[in-house]
Amino acid sequence: MNRSRRPGVLMSVFTTVCVYGIIFPQPNFDKIPLISEWAKRCAREAIELYNNKHDAEFQFTRVVKLNSMGCAGYNFYFTFEAKSKDPAPMYFQALVYAVIPINETKVEFCRPQP
Repeated sequence: MNRSRRPGVLMSVFTTVCVYGIIFPQPNFDKIPLISEWAKRCAREAIELYNNKHDAEFQFTRVVKLNSMGCAGYNFYFTFEAKSKDPAPMYFQALVYAVIPINETKVEFCRPQP
């Protein structure tokens, strides 16, 4: 994530965000097998990147909430659950861009849920 300063405003600039589109909630994503599998794959890739950057050992458990925006692929904005050696689950937020068909993804960020 790059940050650029504008007078009086701090903006986050994501490299894969399109200049158009609306982010839609996906409340029933788990009932649509294709979307559910894409979301799980993207979440696994996000936690793998997080683990590599932070020398951690989290394992993806489940997607909790999903929002998406179509733009020559999909931006998936989601919250997911992961576990480590601690029995209590930890929640993460991530933005992952996925080219359709999903043969390429780019994790914009993955962070613990504040």
